[in-house]
Amino acid sequence: MRHTAVTKLLHHYEEVKDEIDKRLEEFKTFNIYDKDRLMEELCFCICTPQTRARSAYKAVTMLRSSGLLWRGGTAEIAAILRRVGVRFHNVKAHHIVVCRSLVDSLPSLIDGGNGRNIRQQLVKTIPGFGMKEASHFLRNIGFRDVAILDRHVLRWMRTLGILRNVPKRITNLDYLKLEEKFFNVSHRLGIPHYVLDLVIWSLETGEVFK
Repeated sequence: MRHTAVTKLLHHYEEVKDEIDKRLEEFKTFNIYDKDRLMEELCFCICTPQTRARSAYKAVTMLRSSGLLWRGGTAEIAAILRRVGVRFHNVKAHHIVVCRSLVDSLPSLIDGGNGRNIRQQLVKTIPGFGMKEASHFLRNIGFRDVAILDRHVLRWMRTLGILRNVPKRITNLDYLKLEEKFFNVSHRLGIPHYVLDLVIWSLETGEVFK
């Protein structure tokens, strides 16, 4: 790995370690039987592709406070998503409406399961979920055995010399191969993979978020 990039990552890790540990504890205490919180996390992760995380979070906040998260029609939800800058607002609004009928089945799928196996089921079940979105959802509800390979992480894998190029399209099989590379990177750096993605994210965006 490239020394300068490694040094930068490790230095930033020391700066944000306590904040990341606190955030991970919050994820760990997530109540998977809280239907409202599950729906909010589904909505957040549906909204994040090609959209700033803060915009996705604002969308969830507005939908929750207005009551539209559970009762709004597709057009009403899409209007909120568009207002706060969520891309593909019409499609994502439809996905959110569909998810209302899926939330009740999630606790039995999630409870006591293996993150990688659950992820495969989420990708098949939740509209708008690919491997990255399913991994993001699982991390946010306390799982630590999957990796969120977003554009920030992939760019840093290239910066570290692990990838030659950032792939434009990633199949499910590609994702698993890249995930193994990311696990190897975290091992070599001495930073758990579920911490490393937050280190990279905060280094790129200037904050530890979700």
